[in-house]
Amino acid sequence: MSSTPAPSIDRLNSFLRAELSAVETYDEAIPRVDQPRLLTGLRAARESHVRRVATLQQAIRDVGGIPSRVSGVWGGVARLLEGPPRALTPAALLDALLRGEQYARNDYERLPSDESPWLRGFVEVHLAPAQRESFGEVQRLVAFWRERQEATPARQDPGVAAS
Repeated sequence: MSSTPAPSIDRLNSFLRAELSAVETYDEAIPRVDQPRLLTGLRAARESHVRRVATLQQAIRDVGGIPSRVSGVWGGVARLLEGPPRALTPAALLDALLRGEQYARNDYERLPSDESPWLRGFVEVHLAPAQRESFGEVQRLVAFWRERQEATPARQDPGVAAS
């Protein structure tokens, strides 16, 4: 694998920074939630991103690069989580996380056609399937929350832990 060109290492590090940011975003989101089904799903999505971080770090080392330690932007989601916990409903939190998951999914699925075949294969085998799954998990959480809210319209939007 040492013949992997530097642009692939740069692209892998770009993916790594996004994955690190996704983990940080879930680390900010999870303490704001107290509804068990939401917590389970958010933790599962976070762990998927943690595994991708490890996969990317190893791949970068395998091709002679140095893994980034700094996170990047994850679809602008982190800015939404900077406010006080009470200001963010579960619906808004899930919507923001879904946007981040979609951003990551699009990043993996829309590689430029001139990207190296090695990188395209790596993304298709090691990153894109897991990203589609975490995107699907958050989609399921959004649907669950909407159904729950429709079933109990008189309730406020519980599920976010108060500070």
